[in-house]
Amino acid sequence: MAFVSLDGLVLKLFQEEEGVGRVSVSVARGVSPAGERKVLGYWRFPSENAFRGESVRRELRERGVAQVLLFLTDGLPGRAEAMQRVYPLASWQRCVGA
Repeated sequence: MAFVSLDGLVLKLFQEEEGVGRVSVSVARGVSPAGERKVLGYWRFPSENAFRGESVRRELRERGVAQVLLFLTDGLPGRAEAMQRVYPLASWQRCVGA
């Protein structure tokens, strides 16, 4: 992939016998060198942190995303270091929200 954007959003979710609670959903979107856009996956977590982001990257690698030129993520502490452990040759850029 040329670019991979990893972003999280917090949703309110109703679960039987638990009621309404908040969950974090991480979404990975990629752009191939040819410009093809793909949703690479999404993951539900109780909260967002760098360790979970690293597990997402490891799963992407296991599923065949062997090389990424640039990751676009938020500025959550530890994101860049987690990315470097899985994709040491990739560059990282922090997203700036509007």
